[in-house]
Amino acid sequence: MHSVARDLTAATSKNDNDSPGVLVSLAATPPEAQYAVYELSMLGPNSVRRKSERVRPHVALITRIGQAHLEYHESVEALADAKAKVFAGLEPGGVAVLNRDDPFFDRLKAHADQRASEVVTFGAHLRADVRLVGSRRAADGGSYVEAQIGPVTVAYELGATGSHHVSNSLGVLAAVKALGADPEAAAQTFAELRDAPGRGNRYCVPLAEGEVTVLDFTRSAEPLSVRAALVSLGEQHPAPSARRIAVLGDMHMLGDASTVLHTELARDVVGAEVDLVFAAGEEMRHLYEALPPTSRVAHAQTADDLAATVVEEVKPGDILLIQGARRMRMNRVVKAIVGPDRYHPW
Repeated sequence: MHSVARDLTAATSKNDNDSPGVLVSLAATPPEAQYAVYELSMLGPNSVRRKSERVRPHVALITRIGQAHLEYHESVEALADAKAKVFAGLEPGGVAVLNRDDPFFDRLKAHADQRASEVVTFGAHLRADVRLVGSRRAADGGSYVEAQIGPVTVAYELGATGSHHVSNSLGVLAAVKALGADPEAAAQTFAELRDAPGRGNRYCVPLAEGEVTVLDFTRSAEPLSVRAALVSLGEQHPAPSARRIAVLGDMHMLGDASTVLHTELARDVVGAEVDLVFAAGEEMRHLYEALPPTSRVAHAQTADDLAATVVEEVKPGDILLIQGARRMRMNRVVKAIVGPDRYHPW
């Protein structure tokens, strides 16, 4: 069996020492499977190492270094070092796959070189092995992508919403290349991808004189993912006289940097040309107060306190981004807008 370990940022358990998510995934893998993909979540500095040594991947992929779980690490550099421990369990001859555009690429590659027999890169960088040639947004929120893989140019459609998935798709193609499989064939399957509930799935909610669009990113939130979601919102084009609306709840596990990281999102909100902002939680108050007064609508402590106010504000043609850390339960705002019969729980 070939395995690919993919280090993202969602926690699989409260007790990081036990790693039950990885153990359950390994136990549930059919013995006849030729390939398996495992997500190795991270909290503490050695959690990824323990999980990687259990999975023993042939290919280990790091999509990008964000700031999720920063409260468990002294710095973003230390967090990058902790994620790089995904290479600790690589099988002999194993391959590391890295984002050539990531600011910590050199640091991650230094770790990879200690264990991997090869490093395959992806991104827009001219020296990336799987290189982005160009992309444009599709009408349904997906993307049309063109990538260069060695001498071959591959064009494909990506069904998932948001330009951040373009980079992720390049990472997948790099992993496929590392396994010696066919990246061109893999690329043609991306059109079938759809956003999972709470990970960017889209609702079109009928109203008396039109509809409102809701982008549901309520399953998790950290600075990198919120910025990506705001870019996705900025790529949407509301109807004339309609608005882009952001409904944002606290990001968690950011440690002492939390206040600064929430406040800094203000420039991303402005850059996405967001018309109105609703905020929930004590930390998100810092962002709310940093915004131009003309964009601020309401701040509340909880999603429940905010939901009715958001419902009253929306009108036909509006496009809403709703996001926050899982504990903020911002999905309750989504449910209040779309209705319990149409809502897809995560």
